[in-house]
Amino acid sequence: MMKKDYEHIVTLWPAGREGKKRILVFSPHPDDDVIAMGGTIHHLVEQGHEVHIAYQTSGNIAVSDEDVDLYLKEHQELAAENILTIKGMVRRDEALAACLYHHIPEQQVHFLNMPFYETGQVEKKPLGDEDIAIIRRLLEQVKPHQIYMAGDFNDPHDTHRKCTEAIIRALKEVKESSSAANKNWLDSCQTWLYNGAWDEWPLEQIDMAVPMTQEELMHKRGAILKHQSQMENAPYKGDDQRLFWQRSEQRNRKTAQQFAEQGVKPHYEAMEAFVEYLSPMLV
Repeated sequence: MMKKDYEHIVTLWPAGREGKKRILVFSPHPDDDVIAMGGTIHHLVEQGHEVHIAYQTSGNIAVSDEDVDLYLKEHQELAAENILTIKGMVRRDEALAACLYHHIPEQQVHFLNMPFYETGQVEKKPLGDEDIAIIRRLLEQVKPHQIYMAGDFNDPHDTHRKCTEAIIRALKEVKESSSAANKNWLDSCQTWLYNGAWDEWPLEQIDMAVPMTQEELMHKRGAILKHQSQMENAPYKGDDQRLFWQRSEQRNRKTAQQFAEQGVKPHYEAMEAFVEYLSPMLV
C-alpha cells in the first residue's frame, strides 16, 4: 500500500487560493460548527470567502432549566412562551453570537429547524419530505462551491446521522433535477466531512488538515464559549466530563502532534481534520 503524503494534506487555504467561494457549513446542533471546525471557519472568513452557516436543528432539549431562568431575567417579555421555544431561543442567540464573533453576517446564518427534531424528547421522528425540502431550498439558494457536514454518527441521539442523511438526499434530488443552473454549481462542488465533539478521524482517513496557531486556537475557544448553555450545565455531555472547548483543543493538538510524527514540518500548534465525501451512499 502506498504511504500517504501527509505533508500535502495540510493546507492553510481550505477553499483554495483562487477566487471568492461560497461556503456552506451544515451544523446538526447550534455548536457543532465551532467545536468541529471553528479554526477552519476563521480561515475561510479571513480569506474573503462568503461563508454560510446552516443550523439544522434547534438543539432545544439540550438547555437546562437554570439557563432558561438566566435567559428570562434578560427577556422577561418571553415568560409566557412555551419552555421548548425559549430553550430554542437560547441556542439561537448563542449560535448567532458565535457567527458574529467570526464576522459572518447575520443574513448568512440560517436556522433551519428541521421538523424531525422537534419532539421535545430524546427520541426523534424519522426524516420526512419537509426535512429534505428545507435542505434542498438552501442548497439551491446558496449554490455552494464547498459543503461541510457532520461525518460522525456516534452522537447519543442519532441526530448527526439524520442531519447528514438529509443533506445527501437533498443533494441527490438536486443532481437528478433537470435544472442547468443546478448542474453548473453542483458539478464543481466539493463536500467535506468533519467529526463532532466526540472523536477525530483516524490519521489514515484524513484528506485535508487545516492548521491553527495558538492565537487561532484561542479564537476558536472564544467562539465555542459563546455557547454558554453548553458548558457546565449542558445536559448531554456523555461520560466525558471535559467541557466541549477542552475536548476540542486537546483533540486538535493531538492531530497536529500525529502529523508531526509523520515528519510534517513546521510543527503546528493544532489542526482540524476532514475527509472528502465521494461516495453516493454514505448513510
